[in-house]
Amino acid sequence: MLRSELYDQAHKLRQMKGEDLEGLNVEELGQLEKKLEAGLSLVINTKEERTLNEINKLQRKEAQLIKENRQLKQEMKMTLHREKLVTVNSELINNVSISSNSTPPLDGDSPNSSRCLILGVNFSA
Repeated sequence: MLRSELYDQAHKLRQMKGEDLEGLNVEELGQLEKKLEAGLSLVINTKEERTLNEINKLQRKEAQLIKENRQLKQEMKMTLHREKLVTVNSELINNVSISSNSTPPLDGDSPNSSRCLILGVNFSA
């Protein structure tokens, strides 16, 4: 009995593959066609669903990458701005240091008197 059932199922499978169709009449061929169309419809729907899920996943990933890219660009701007400030401030300090060393002593200055130079430097962005 199991052997007969196995043979019948194998025969139906071959028919679904388009093999062993000789013994089928027009009505049986129509039924087989409907079964194949229903199965194909399920395959197409499953494929479309998975494709849409993959598209949505990629769109979310794209949005995340765009967000991260914006953040990195902002960090880069801030870093470049800080580097410019440090460069400008160090140049100012060097210029002040050079000019303070080259100024002649003021009245009342003596080798024993002390000088104090106060710079107002703003490091905020």
